[in-house]
Amino acid sequence: MKAINKTIEFWTPGKIDPLSWSVMGINSKPDSDNPIGFFGTGLKMAIAVLLRTGHTVHITAEGEEYNFTTQFKEFRGKEFNFCFCNEDKLPFTTELGKNWEVWMAYRELVSNTMDEKGEFGPEQGMLEGSTITVTGPDIYKCWQNHNNYFCVTEPLETTKSWEGNIEIHKGSGIIFYKGVKIAEAEDSAYNYNILHNIKLTEDRTAHSFSDITVTIAKAVSNIKNPSIIRKIFTNKKGFEKNLHFDYINLDETVMSELSKIWSEDPHSILDSALSKFRKQNPLSEFVEIEFDTSQLRMLYRAKDFLKKAGYPINAEIKLIENKNQNVIAFVHKDVIHLTPRAFNKGMFDLVQTLMEEHFHTLGYMDESRSFEHFLMDELITQTNKHIQYDM
Repeated sequence: MKAINKTIEFWTPGKIDPLSWSVMGINSKPDSDNPIGFFGTGLKMAIAVLLRTGHTVHITAEGEEYNFTTQFKEFRGKEFNFCFCNEDKLPFTTELGKNWEVWMAYRELVSNTMDEKGEFGPEQGMLEGSTITVTGPDIYKCWQNHNNYFCVTEPLETTKSWEGNIEIHKGSGIIFYKGVKIAEAEDSAYNYNILHNIKLTEDRTAHSFSDITVTIAKAVSNIKNPSIIRKIFTNKKGFEKNLHFDYINLDETVMSELSKIWSEDPHSILDSALSKFRKQNPLSEFVEIEFDTSQLRMLYRAKDFLKKAGYPINAEIKLIENKNQNVIAFVHKDVIHLTPRAFNKGMFDLVQTLMEEHFHTLGYMDESRSFEHFLMDELITQTNKHIQYDM
């Protein structure tokens, strides 16, 4: 089997100036009206990272050859791996970009290539212009996983806010800036591509995560696609739980879809969005229905059982319509809301449901550490009443 050449080439038209890697803080991209990079350190950092991780780096610029190597030299009792171009020592060591990973170097080289309207990939074989040749398994793997670092899919929707446009893409976990990855968004409903100018750090990551969440919150408040609205505004365990809508007005389409979700399961909506929804639509309530005789009898017996067990329920209890088959009961505004499904499995399940919702009226939330501690305390207390153990 023929071995795969683990080489990726980054070709750009024109001759690259050696000052690009030998002088810090200079940057000029005359062929790009809206360059991705602008700090003047990216190429230097990419070279340092690639050399540090065992890659070979070579540049050909219209017939001129530049090989990059390293040499250990001591400085104040500590050894540093200095970077060299041919025989000339460069003004940086492999410590430059010390927190960068190989994919970040790949991102930098691709971004520069895109800014200069060039091409990249295995064995470009260009004779004119300038070619940066990098060899190593990690850079090749980055090329194979290119879509993890650059946004190449068609947007599902482009939303607008007064700041600018944001594209929503299929995916989960990446925030792009002008098509280039700048942050991770763990378990996000979608990938987001920010198209307007934002502040970045020198290592090409988002300067402020909170600024990112504000930017995305403003954009998603204007979504028009109901299915996208539903997926974003109910993702309470992913990135979107960080979005805050306190000072953002929700678009009519968003409000309409939230109304439908509200009628199914209000607690599935992002907390901040639910609060904003209530402010913009203060008359939203649940459809209340009457208890039948059998339900009233079961409810009376369940409350009596809990009272004798030491858990008297004083909260108001309502029976409501709800189409979501997974919703049995919930607390809203200190009122216990039961659905007819709460009565379907008999007294034991009803008592269990009432007891849980009663604890919620006391301020204990689902899946919280305080709720876990409270339940354990109650279990031990109730057990000790029977065994009379000296605690």
